[in-house]
Amino acid sequence: MSKTRRFHTKNRIYEGKVRLGGDEIRHIKVLRLKKGAKIEVFNDKGEIGLGTIEKVGETGTDVYIDRVSKVRKSPILTVLACSAPKNRRFDMLIQKATELGVNKIIPISTKRSVVKPGATKLERLKRISIEAAKQSGRNTTPEISSLIAVERLIKNSKEYDLKLILDPKGTKIKEVLTSVKPKKIICLIGPEGGFTDEEIKSAKENGFIPTSLGQRILRVETAGITILSTINYEYEL
Repeated sequence: MSKTRRFHTKNRIYEGKVRLGGDEIRHIKVLRLKKGAKIEVFNDKGEIGLGTIEKVGETGTDVYIDRVSKVRKSPILTVLACSAPKNRRFDMLIQKATELGVNKIIPISTKRSVVKPGATKLERLKRISIEAAKQSGRNTTPEISSLIAVERLIKNSKEYDLKLILDPKGTKIKEVLTSVKPKKIICLIGPEGGFTDEEIKSAKENGFIPTSLGQRILRVETAGITILSTINYEYEL
């Protein structure tokens, strides 16, 4: 059985003709899909459409959607706020976090941050998240926000009912997760040198729980993957 190819759109999905554009035009041409090919289309509003390609053009592809369904929302919303690692390691974190179902990724600047991704970088990271969602079978992509100072994020975190900040001296992650049943989680991950004592103190004063992933010192991307995997496992997401 051939695999149904999946494509992302920023637009609403409804029964009838839908047009795909942007990077998906190139993807369709690379795959050499023709009129009559069956495909799946999804967006970030939780809509999924099954349809048939009607026309492949230079500026867009027309798809006739036969059936539309809605994605079941996760009972827990997860947000990963982290200092961006160097080079392509942030790309890998975006990819794996998308596969693990994270709802939002927030790049943060801290006292010890080195990398500060700009708007162009964020656009590329969004494309990486779309490709990861298509490959993994996920039917939404995470929101990727602009860079924000960690102090500002800490002070504007009242919407979360579980707030974690990674700290080697903190409580073990399993002990924290088994004691609560949250609906919205934010996880703060610092740069290679970790958060400063002042940043940890500020986070604690604003309801964050210093949390440890174990004795080993993990890179940012490894820590992100580990904490999301642990949350998924503990809450069966």
